[in-house]
Amino acid sequence: MITEKKTLLIESQYAGNIHYYARMLHHGKVLMERHEHFQKASFRNRCYIAMPDGVMRLSIPMQKGRSNRRTINEMKISYEWDWQKHHWNSFMAAYRSSPYFEYYEDDLYALYTRKMVYLLDFNEHICHFVLEAINAKSLIDIQYTEEFEKKYDESKVLDFRSAILPSKERSRPDSLFEAPVYHQVFEKKTGFLPNLSIFDLLFAEGPKALLVLKNAMS
Repeated sequence: MITEKKTLLIESQYAGNIHYYARMLHHGKVLMERHEHFQKASFRNRCYIAMPDGVMRLSIPMQKGRSNRRTINEMKISYEWDWQKHHWNSFMAAYRSSPYFEYYEDDLYALYTRKMVYLLDFNEHICHFVLEAINAKSLIDIQYTEEFEKKYDESKVLDFRSAILPSKERSRPDSLFEAPVYHQVFEKKTGFLPNLSIFDLLFAEGPKALLVLKNAMS
């Protein structure tokens, strides 16, 4: 007897890491949170990539305000400094020599020339780009919350909000996930750096990233 997997309830992330996408693929049905309060020190507006000197954090700056009082769908991106250029130049420095960067370069670059108002919209465009790139759009059905609910029916929904965080100590243990190993551009200098942004896997493995993500969940 095949038991249907629970719907995954998770927050919107900026170029989420391998664990994030592996979990979404594992469930197939995803409920994306759009009404939670914005949380700092999370992947909601940051990602991590591999550089010659190790891991680099890239953050999307938010417009000033009392972020702890604002919901995620109210968070507006700040363009006081050219973070888009900084992020793109960082991708070029990190992945220009990777096997598949040139294959996706034009489509991804187009996203970094658009000045979107809301963080959620930008994250959504990045997510759609990734799912298209790994041929997973037909495998993941993403719906969006209509209001904030603290608790869901645990028999139907796995609440994974704020489970995947930059801090390992604050992240929720996940016995089903094992960070995959693959070739990284600067691996000889830095050693293998696990569970970085999905971009790291995509530029290294291209369409094969889908199989890597599937195998990451037992």
